[in-house]
Amino acid sequence: MPYATQGIITKNNPLNHQIYRMEIECPDIAKEASPGQFIQVKSSDDGAPLLNRPISIARVIPGGLQIIYAVVGTGTRQLSEKSAGDKLSLIGPLGHGFSWQPENKKVLLVGGGIGIAPLHALAEGLHGDHIEVHTILGFNTKEDLFSQEQLAQWSKKLWVTTMDGTCGIHGHACTPLEGTVSIEDYDHVYACGPEPMLKALAKICNSRHIPCSLSVEEYMACGIGVCLGCVQKILNEDHEETYQRVCVEGPVFSSKEVVFDD
Repeated sequence: MPYATQGIITKNNPLNHQIYRMEIECPDIAKEASPGQFIQVKSSDDGAPLLNRPISIARVIPGGLQIIYAVVGTGTRQLSEKSAGDKLSLIGPLGHGFSWQPENKKVLLVGGGIGIAPLHALAEGLHGDHIEVHTILGFNTKEDLFSQEQLAQWSKKLWVTTMDGTCGIHGHACTPLEGTVSIEDYDHVYACGPEPMLKALAKICNSRHIPCSLSVEEYMACGIGVCLGCVQKILNEDHEETYQRVCVEGPVFSSKEVVFDD
C-alpha cells in the first residue's frame, strides 16, 4: 500500500562526481517497501520542476530508506543540495519489485550505472535468506565507480567492468559472461541498467533457459499508472505483443516477457 507522506532527510552524501546517497526517515513507506520498488520524490516546493522524481529504493533501513540517485537535471540537482533535517514530500512504495524462491541456491546480479541502486536491497535480502550472491557492476570509467564495497558485503563474488578498461574487466557489464562467468551456474539472474545491457542479458539468459528478472528504466511521470507515459512492450501469455505500465506492472519483468526494439 503506497503512502503520501513527509520524509525527513538524515544523510545526503556524494559517492562520486555525480552519484549521491540519501537516507530518509519515512517509517510508513519503509515498513511496506521491498527490493525493486521505487518512490516518487518532490524535489522542490516552489513548483519547478512540476513533476516528482521517480527514484529506486536502494535499501530499507530502520525507520526509513536509502536512495541512490544521479545528478542529471534540475530535480536531482535540487536533491543534491538538500541537508539533514530538510523535509521531502514522498509517495511510495510503488511498483512491482523483485522476488525469489527459497530453493534458489546461487544467483547472479548484473547492474549498469545508476541501475546498480536497486540491487542493494536485493543483494541484502538474498544474502539474508542464505542464497549465494554473485554480482557484476558495469561502469564507463573508474571515476564512475560507487557501491562496490557495500555490495561486496552480500556478494560471495563481485566483478567490476569499465568501458575504457581503467578498472576491473575491460568491457560492458555482460563482458564477463563471455568467459569469466558461466551463466549456467545460476538459478536466477537479476538485472537493472540501460536498455542495451538488459537486451544483451535477456538474449543470453533466454537462449539458455535461465530465469531472468529485468528492472527496466523508463521515466515515470505520475508513478501510479494514470498518465500511461512509461509503457513497456510485452509479450503476453498468448505470445501477442501488448503494453504494460512500468510504474504499476513493473518495473521488474521476466526477460521472456520484455520485447526490445531492434
